[in-house]
Order: sequence, then structure tokens, then C-alpha cells
Amino acid sequence: MPPFRNILSFPACLGIALCSLASGASAADIAALTQAAGHGDAEAQVALGEAYLLGSDGLAKDDTEAARFLTKAAEQGNARAQVELGIMYARGRGVAKSYGKATTWLRKAADQGNAAAEALLGACTFSGKGVAQNDAEALAWLHKASGHGAASGSAPK
Repeated sequence: MPPFRNILSFPACLGIALCSLASGASAADIAALTQAAGHGDAEAQVALGEAYLLGSDGLAKDDTEAARFLTKAAEQGNARAQVELGIMYARGRGVAKSYGKATTWLRKAADQGNAAAEALLGACTFSGKGVAQNDAEALAWLHKASGHGAASGSAPK
């Protein structure tokens, strides 16, 4: 097995992605976010999706609700939502496990220059999860990611 096969960890990236959520939102804050999300605000949809993933800000942990809000934001082109949704599909968290769908969402975010998506797509391409295994293409994605500041870890299991 080539030494680069263990390049990035899905759990590590999920943790990094979710750490940006501010804690301690009030009921009024959640109500305002919910209203904005209902009107199509992608950032509000991401914030609610992350809160449901973590079970934070007064919301019970609910992976299905997280996937619902993140899907809405991802469909609007929000790269952060696309990465988180890709990870959820890879893990089968709130959605049916599908590496194909995971890499589809990751590619959308990677095409926008998202370093985490580029690195995760590189890891998936090395391991052949959701895409054809291709060392050269994987290295190209990882090289792009390193240029955008992605961290390293191990490939998804």
C-alpha cells in the first residue's frame, strides 16, 4: 500500500468543520436562524445543520435534521455544507451510507477550492471509495489541498 493511503481522517475533518459553530445560542437566536433557514438563507441552514449534528445550542442531536438543513444549503452551492454532507454520506450519518454520494458532494466543494473537500476527495481517490482508485488523480487533489492549507491525517475506513 502506498504511503499516502492514510492521508486524511473523516472524523478529524468533521471535527474541524464543526468547531466553527458558536455555542450558547439563545431560544431567540435559534428561532431567528430557523426563520432565516426557512427563507433559504444557506448560512442559517448550515448553522442549524451543525447544531443538530452536535446537539448544541439547545437543539437535540438529530442527524436526520442535520442532513435536511445541510442538503438545502449544499444544493445552493454552500461549500461547507457540501463537505459536511459528503462526510455524513461517507459515515451513513442521518442519510443512507453512500461513498458515491459522498464523493459527489465533496467534488462540488472541491471544485470551489475548498481545501478539506480536496483532501477528502484525494483520500477517497487513493482508496477507491466512491470513485475509481487512481493514485495520480489522488495526488493531484492532495497537492491542491496542500496549497489551500489542508491538514493531513488518515483515509476513511
